[in-house]
Amino acid sequence: MPVDWFPLWLSLRVAFCATVISLVLGLWLAWVLARRSFAGREIIQAVATFPYALPPLIAGTYCILTLAHSEYAFTWHIGVLAGAVGIFPLMVRGSRRAFQTRNLNYENAARSLGASEWRVFWYIALPLAYEPILSAAAVAFARVLTEFAAVVLIAFALTTGVSPFPVALVSVIVIIALVAVYLSNRLEHEGRTRP
Repeated sequence: MPVDWFPLWLSLRVAFCATVISLVLGLWLAWVLARRSFAGREIIQAVATFPYALPPLIAGTYCILTLAHSEYAFTWHIGVLAGAVGIFPLMVRGSRRAFQTRNLNYENAARSLGASEWRVFWYIALPLAYEPILSAAAVAFARVLTEFAAVVLIAFALTTGVSPFPVALVSVIVIIALVAVYLSNRLEHEGRTRP
């Protein structure tokens, strides 16, 4: 019997989109939390970290119930939203730590030469912190991929009656997730050994 690869392609699409959304929003919030002290900072950190405490099923169910009467209910867009919410704390914490541990002398030198905060971020802070940020993004991608793939495979099995899951399909999903985690570990190691 031929393997239907649709669950893999759908899971890859959802994982990629959720990782990009979480990366963009997480970078912004991490930069603000690493650079500024303001009233309510701890509350924002707690809210940003809260999805860690939620099982993915709860976050996904909340997204579905919130958008139940929307045209996007029960589509892959909900999977992207649930995935992005689930990995957002990982992106914020990883990026914030990367921004906090970098050498500030380069940023201060750029500011003293008239560089705007925008230029300091894009040309100095981000290039100095990219390895831990990409490491967090790789783990986040693997997490969304495996979680969403599990949900899709269960739904696929229930609707088509195909059971057990095709070994080839599950193996490819596991290998992709393993490669993502391996790349994360390599990036983390490279970041620590760089002078």
